[in-house]
Amino acid sequence: MKVVFIISNIDRWMTFEWMTEGLAQDFDLHFILLNSGHSYFEEYLKKSPYSYNLIDYSGKTSIPTCVWKVKKILCTQKPHIVHTHFLDANLVGLTAAWLAGVPKRIQTRHHSVFHHRYSKKGVLYDLYCNARATHIIAISQIVSELLATKEKVPLKKIYLVHHGFDFSAFNRADPDYIQQFMSDNRLSSGNKIIGVISRYIDWKGVDYIVKAFGDFQKNHPEAILVLLNARGPAKQRIQEALAHLPTDSYREVVFEKNILDIFSLFSVFVHTPIDREVEAFGQVYVEALASQIPSIFTLSGVANEFVKHKENAWVVNHQDANAIQEALEKIWLDTNLKNHLIENGLESVKIFGINDFCKKLKDIYEA
Repeated sequence: MKVVFIISNIDRWMTFEWMTEGLAQDFDLHFILLNSGHSYFEEYLKKSPYSYNLIDYSGKTSIPTCVWKVKKILCTQKPHIVHTHFLDANLVGLTAAWLAGVPKRIQTRHHSVFHHRYSKKGVLYDLYCNARATHIIAISQIVSELLATKEKVPLKKIYLVHHGFDFSAFNRADPDYIQQFMSDNRLSSGNKIIGVISRYIDWKGVDYIVKAFGDFQKNHPEAILVLLNARGPAKQRIQEALAHLPTDSYREVVFEKNILDIFSLFSVFVHTPIDREVEAFGQVYVEALASQIPSIFTLSGVANEFVKHKENAWVVNHQDANAIQEALEKIWLDTNLKNHLIENGLESVKIFGINDFCKKLKDIYEA
């Protein structure tokens, strides 16, 4: 059975690599990448036995041309299944697959309420994709509820499949790579780091973390805030807030390809989206706990389903910098609390294993 994956605008996402290895023994896989340039994932495919096409994608204006190119590829490949990931791939891929007569057209819905709040045009895009897909994978209960209630998708089209993780990869940190990262970012082994992995977007809540850290750092000058994926539309405002901190108390890293290696440097991890719906999934919830880092969270996306206050993480209210600061104070010097959160956190994420993820996809493909 041939499956064609159509993926837009990614550089690296480990789940695709794990998924590919997990499905390859049962399916003939081909990839179509819609990117404006080359990517880490393309480099992965070059070294793999899997075939792929790279199509230059420069935005919505290039959709008609891309649909024609993808349809041509599909007519050559003759897949049983097309599976699309991310909005632009959904628009292009589902349209091309429909025109090419592909019988099973699957989209994974990677976003939640974003369009409903910020883009009426985006909602129309989503409704169009929902209609063109024969199956829709919801990556969390939040997304499943949104599809069924706000977008009126028939329940028979919705399949809840959480992201999967190869947890053995969390035990393979490269010490040389970590040392180079520390050198590049003026860090030493004696630093105690508060880690954040969030783009600079309003709904990620980074502003509240920066404010909390500013107050916390006054009592704990040894603390350093490291912000990864430090880019996005709210960059200017967040950097203005960071400018009030001591110059050497924070680091910004625009892009980091080996996120799993860097988790090992964190003493505490913080992720605080502004409400329960804005995250569709929130991979860092799982990654932080799998990396055995005591963590401070607000509940959003998949965290609503498995994160429990004082059991596997410290849960704070949304949009509450004071609560984040208090949580940092609680965790910072309490070894027993940290060990408790680490042990329970590691156990709680086992439900997101890559084997179960691939089995659920296989069941959908073969149904």
